Amino acid sequence: MKRKVLLLFTLVALSELLFSCWKYDDDCIVANYYENIIGISSDIIQVRDTITCYEQTTSDSIICRNTKIINLQEDSAIIKNQEFHIKLQLGIQAVSISEPTFSIFTPAYACPPSTSIGLETPISRLEVRCNQEILGIKSGELINDKLSFINDIYSDEKLSTDEWLSKVNATDNSFYIGQPYLKFNEPINSSEFLTFEITITLENGEKFSTTTNAIKVID
Repeated sequence: MKRKVLLLFTLVALSELLFSCWKYDDDCIVANYYENIIGISSDIIQVRDTITCYEQTTSDSIICRNTKIINLQEDSAIIKNQEFHIKLQLGIQAVSISEPTFSIFTPAYACPPSTSIGLETPISRLEVRCNQEILGIKSGELINDKLSFINDIYSDEKLSTDEWLSKVNATDNSFYIGQPYLKFNEPINSSEFLTFEITITLENGEKFSTTTNAIKVID
């Protein structure tokens, strides 16, 4: 009899505990959110290949690997063709489209990780222009065909403008869109200081533009 009473008491206490923890958790943002582009900026970046070596303490051996040194360039800097990159930075704002949930645990354990389902308003065009004539293209005309997009500076994968836009506008959340690098496909031959204007147009007509610092590119 005592065991039955004890068991009943335990069940009642457990039920009360679960009921007290089961709550409408308006602090728990669940799963999906859109991303909105709210601005863009650009920098001239010097990317240098180098070799970094370190001692492996477990085997007393020296390990060397290829790496890169990335330096931000100031206005009117001079840079070598092979080291010259433009870094495009997209300002992203997350917009939740999820509802608060019920939970029997604290939010720290109950909330699933948030997941982006892509841009709320896709990019329709990305245009790059130079203030001087380069690579046979006149000042102010599109130079996109002379550029490749590199999403990971440590990767050899290069994308055309259309390929990059296709990945950015996808909704599978497999592509980081925040900071691509732009690299020219052939050396620039110009004695002038160059600036590059990048314009992004969204499908709703909204536009964002950025212009780099002036740079002189040499062999």
